[in-house]
Amino acid sequence: MAHVRIRCTGLIIENGEVLLVEYDERGVHYNLPGGGLEPGETIVDGVAREVAEETCAEVEVGPLALVYEMAPHKQSGNYLDADTHSLHLIFDCKLKPGSRPRMPDRPDPNQTAIKWVRLDRLEDVLLIPNIAPQIRQYAANQAGIRFIEDDRLPPLPDNWYNERQLRGNGVNVVEKSDHAANRRASGRVQVRRLPGAVRQAGRSRGDA
Repeated sequence: MAHVRIRCTGLIIENGEVLLVEYDERGVHYNLPGGGLEPGETIVDGVAREVAEETCAEVEVGPLALVYEMAPHKQSGNYLDADTHSLHLIFDCKLKPGSRPRMPDRPDPNQTAIKWVRLDRLEDVLLIPNIAPQIRQYAANQAGIRFIEDDRLPPLPDNWYNERQLRGNGVNVVEKSDHAANRRASGRVQVRRLPGAVRQAGRSRGDA
């Protein structure tokens, strides 16, 4: 079992209202649509799936808006029976054209409604986690967090794996023996410094 549970969460704001899922479990409360990341899917795919499962809405998953952590050993005291360390990655989502949220045909047993709640009235409902101020602040300035997906990055050099240690130390490989293939522990490399590209921390550019 993973040490930290990742919760994929969608933040859908339209016309000054935020989409919430209503539950009646130990009393009525509201959550942003979301749930646990499943094996084999990306965070972004998980957000789209969870929003669809809980609200029947199709969304475009946008930037990472907020990150919320609940550590059982370090929390507000509201979740005394919680034993799972969780990390909620909350993404700004937009409804696709023609998509409208509704109750699923087979909702969670405790799910009772899908509701739009005004941003300035979030304190009128029991929102869990209690992040109403943070949601309003995000809605006001749209200052999200840069979320980087590896499949959108340029590929590394083909030989990065064998040379990563050397390049991490600021050297460029000129010639090396293939000790992985030859099983020789004394594989030698000839190296030269990368001029001006890397310098040791704590040293000025003028140091020798």
